[in-house]
Amino acid sequence: MSKYLLGKLYFSLIFALCSATLSLGLTGGEWTLTARAASGRPQLMKGRIYLDERAEDGDTLYLQGYHDYLKLTRESAAAFPALDQALESYSASEEREVKKLAAEYLDQRKEHPENVYDEKVPFVIEDQTYIRRADEDVVSFICCDYTYAGGVHGGFVISSRNYDAKTGKEIALDRIVKDQDGLAGALRTELEKKYDKDSFFEGLEETLAKEIKGKDDLELTWVLGPQGVTFCFSPYEIGPYASGSQFVTLTYTAYGDLFKEAYLPGESAGYGVEFSSIETVDLDVDQDGKTDQVSVASDYDEDGAVINNYTVRVNDKDLESKDAGADVYYYSMNQQLLIGEDGKVYLYIFGLSDNDYSSLDVYDLSSGQPAFVESRNLSRASYPAEEEDNSYCAAVLSDPGYMPLSARFDILSTYSASKVFFLGGDGKPESSDPYYMIESQIQLKSKAVITADKVDEEGNVSSKDVKIPAGSSFDLYRTDGKKLVDARLSDGSLVRLHVEGTFPDKIDGTEVEDLFEELFYAG
Repeated sequence: MSKYLLGKLYFSLIFALCSATLSLGLTGGEWTLTARAASGRPQLMKGRIYLDERAEDGDTLYLQGYHDYLKLTRESAAAFPALDQALESYSASEEREVKKLAAEYLDQRKEHPENVYDEKVPFVIEDQTYIRRADEDVVSFICCDYTYAGGVHGGFVISSRNYDAKTGKEIALDRIVKDQDGLAGALRTELEKKYDKDSFFEGLEETLAKEIKGKDDLELTWVLGPQGVTFCFSPYEIGPYASGSQFVTLTYTAYGDLFKEAYLPGESAGYGVEFSSIETVDLDVDQDGKTDQVSVASDYDEDGAVINNYTVRVNDKDLESKDAGADVYYYSMNQQLLIGEDGKVYLYIFGLSDNDYSSLDVYDLSSGQPAFVESRNLSRASYPAEEEDNSYCAAVLSDPGYMPLSARFDILSTYSASKVFFLGGDGKPESSDPYYMIESQIQLKSKAVITADKVDEEGNVSSKDVKIPAGSSFDLYRTDGKKLVDARLSDGSLVRLHVEGTFPDKIDGTEVEDLFEELFYAG
C-alpha cells in the first residue's frame, strides 16, 4: 500500500440509496428512498467529504480539500454482498491510513510552522475517484490524489482497484494478461507513440517489466475499461515531474494476444467511463478500429476561480464551448464518456455554477469530430445519506441504460427532483417516467382550504376537486416539472396540486404564499 499512502484521506463512511423506479417519502419523521432495480449491474453512488481545518482564531486555514468515496446502493449491496463487503473493507483500510497521515500533516502545520513554505498557503488534499467500468463482472476505478504539504509544489499519485463483482476479490494482473513478457514491450510501444520519447527516464521497458512482476516494491496501476486495459503512471514513476502523468490503453482488438478472455466486456453492453481533466483517454469513438484520443481542457478567468470556456478535443479536432453555444460559468466540472449499445460515443459534461445550479452539456463524438448536441438543466441525482445529516451521494452513471439524473425546479418551492433516464439515439438523456421524485425534504402547511385531486402511488387520479382543510401538512413528493406537484398528507394519502406556472405560482388563481407556509425544509 506504500504507493497509495500519499494523499489518501477518508474521513467518513455514509450509506446512500438509489434506484431505477424512485420513491421518496416521509415515514415516521425519517426520509427513506425505496427502489426497484432496472439493471442487473451493481449500482454505485459517489460522495465527497470536504476538509476544512483551521486555527483557533478561525481565520488561518491549515488544511483544505475533499475526498471522494464509493458505496453500493442498498439493493445492489443485497445483490452483490461480497462486492459490498470488499468496498467496505477497502474504505476501512483507507480510513486507518488516512487518520495517521492527517495527524502528521496537522502536526507539521500547527507545531512546526518554521518548516512551512508559506504560512498563508494551506495544505491541500484533493482525492477524486473515477469509475472506469461497473457491470455484472467487474467494478474498476482510478483514484487521482493531489496533496500539498509545503514546498515548491504538491505531489500527485494515481492508484486503482479492480474487483470481481461476484466474489468481491481483487483481480490480479495475471488473471487478465496471459503474456506478461510481451506486456512491457507493448506498453513501451504505446507510451512512446502517445508521448514524447524524451519525457521518460532511461530504461523504460526494464522499469515496466519490474512493475509487471512486482519487483523492488514497484507496482503497476491499471484499470479495466470497455475497450481495453488502461495503465496509469504517476509523476516520477517513469518520467520526471515535469512530464506529468501518463495514461495509455492497450485495446482488446489491437492486443488480443496479450489478454485472457476472463473479464472481457459484453459485446452489446453500453458503458459509462469517467475520466479526469489531466487525462487523454484512448478510445475508438468512430468505430473505425483505430484508437482515438479524447480530452477536455478548461479555461479559467483571470482570477482562476471560474471556468468560462473549455475545449473538447478528439485527436487534432477541437471544439470550444464558446463556439458550440454552451453557456459556461462553472466553478467545477465533471466529465464522462457514454458508450451506447450501438457503439456510438457521447461526452457528458456536468458544470456547477452559482447557488449549486448544475447543467449538463452533451457532445456527440461518434463521427470523430466533436459536435455540440444540447445543454440541459440536469445533474447526477443525489440523495441524503442514511446515517449522517447534511451529506449526499451522487449517482454514478456507469450504465447508459440506467442514469438517475436531477433537475432544479421552482414549483411551490425550490428543490431538485430526479428520475431515471437512458441514453437516447442522439445522445440526449431520455426517460419513460413522467414524474421526477423530489429529493429535498419539504413540508408545507396550508393557511386556507386547498382544492386538489387524490392520486394513487402510480399517479392515477382517484378523486377530483377534493377540499383539504386549512392547517393540513403537505409533504412534497413528486412533480412533472411543469405544473403538477403531488404531496403526501399526514394520513399517508397522496394529493395532486395543479400549479399555474407563471410567477408567482398560483393555485386556482391564488398565490401560493397566501395558501401555504413552509413548515420544514431540508435541501
